[in-house]
Amino acid sequence: MCFKVAPTLKQRTPFVLLSPATEKTITSTLGELTDGLSELQMHPTDAQTSGISSGDSVRVFNALGEVLCPVAINPDMKPGTVSLPKGLWSKHTMDGSTANALVADGSTDLGGGAVFNDARVDVGHVVTAELETGNVSLYTTTATSKGIH
Repeated sequence: MCFKVAPTLKQRTPFVLLSPATEKTITSTLGELTDGLSELQMHPTDAQTSGISSGDSVRVFNALGEVLCPVAINPDMKPGTVSLPKGLWSKHTMDGSTANALVADGSTDLGGGAVFNDARVDVGHVVTAELETGNVSLYTTTATSKGIH
């Protein structure tokens, strides 16, 4: 039987999150060898629809959690998917969270494995305003891109 996403879930979380290994993040064991922030990879069409440009700070989120990171526009991504490498350390994102914050604790129905490749997310801008009393971060979402949340 083919897996189908419930329409209401797809509306709230329009992107499938992939967390592949890279040449620098095969596992978190090698995380110390990577410096700087990791970028969320996003297809140009999805980015344009969401009003997102390469280098923007974004919030990748679902009901389980969120990750704040820069975005890179990548035409090699399939539309409807975004990618954040596995094996990241807290130093690799703006808020210290990784893709693990977006993945359910459950296991697959076949073999009882982890459900890392079954995470759906939304992506929105991070807008930060510096105020006299401190910084405030505001988020936009693709579902309601005209509003600030």
